[in-house]
Amino acid sequence: MVERNELKYQYIKLMKGGHSLRDIRAMMRSVTAGIDDEYVDKKEKQSLSHLVGGLQYLTRRNAIDVMKLKFSEPRSLPSSREEYVSNYVSGYNGSLPHNWKRYGSLIRKGRPNPPRPGTSKRHIGRSKIIGASKVLRDARQLTATLQNMVRKYGNKKKAGQLAKQMNIVTSVIPK
Repeated sequence: MVERNELKYQYIKLMKGGHSLRDIRAMMRSVTAGIDDEYVDKKEKQSLSHLVGGLQYLTRRNAIDVMKLKFSEPRSLPSSREEYVSNYVSGYNGSLPHNWKRYGSLIRKGRPNPPRPGTSKRHIGRSKIIGASKVLRDARQLTATLQNMVRKYGNKKKAGQLAKQMNIVTSVIPK
């Protein structure tokens, strides 16, 4: 797990340094910093991580048992919740936990300055997660409907195929 100061430093450096967020690595680092508890509402962050957990369950398996499908976080995460969510949202395909070693212009020239707590407040604002709780509610309702269909009519295979056809688009827009 990366230290919070390093996380904030890299985020500020990426945003102020004119880095293109088309670079997946830069996007992953920025999203991880932006969805920290300090900058985002806890409920929205939790609903986003539950949504990502359910979507990854759907995409990882070939045959889905609809009766076991639920939109919740996995029991054990390979790294922090922030890295887990930003890995999915940004489209980063690297391994978790993420390697936070500095690269390119993130490497400081000269001796390091002493840390000054609270200096990131003027640079990093609140993050908005738009639509995650509504999509999560709709996905849970769809799952419940599919489970009721299976109980009533008994066709697990077809219900699993319907669940896999859910199209959800994720995007990150820096401001």
